[in-house]
Amino acid sequence: MLAFVVFRNGDDSTASGNTNASSSLSSSTSTTSASPTTDSNKESAGACPDTSIAVKSTVDHPNYKKGDEPVFGIVITNISTQACDRDFGSNQQSVTVYTLDGSKRIWSNLDCTPDPDPRSKVLQPGKQEVAQVKWQGTTSAPNCDGERVDVQPGAYSVVAQLGAVKSTPEPFNIG
Repeated sequence: MLAFVVFRNGDDSTASGNTNASSSLSSSTSTTSASPTTDSNKESAGACPDTSIAVKSTVDHPNYKKGDEPVFGIVITNISTQACDRDFGSNQQSVTVYTLDGSKRIWSNLDCTPDPDPRSKVLQPGKQEVAQVKWQGTTSAPNCDGERVDVQPGAYSVVAQLGAVKSTPEPFNIG
C-alpha cells in the first residue's frame, strides 16, 4: 500500500494512492515560512527551474538487519532568492536504490506506482519540502515487471530525485 500523508501548516490532511506491498511513501510538507502559501502567492511565483532546487537523500539508519524496512528521506530545498512553483507530486519525487558502486539499479518507488499524484506548490527561498519513502527490501523494475525478490546483505546507496535533479548517493548497509 502506498500512503501519501501531507502536513500543511499544522493540518493533518491525508490522501491515499496505490502501489504494491513493497513500498510505502509518506510525504509531509514542512514549509517553515511564517505565512501560509496562498493562491495569490502562487500566481506571482514563477516556475522553479532545476537550477533553483537542491535535492538531498537521507537514510534513517546507516545499518539495517535483513528484513528491516529502511526509511529514506527526500529533502528538496529552494536554493534561489525567489519564491517559485514546482510539482512535488508522487510522479516527480523518486527514490532509487543502487548497489554501492552504482553499477546496478535495485529498486525505485516509482516502479510499481501506477497512479501519479501531481501536487504543485510554491516554495519560498531557503525553504524545504520533505518526503519519506519506506522500502520493504525487495527488488523492482520499471512498470513492476519481473519477479520481486528480497535483496541480499551488502552495501547499497540511495539517490533521491525531483524531476531531473538528483541527490548525491547516500550509502547504507543491510546485514
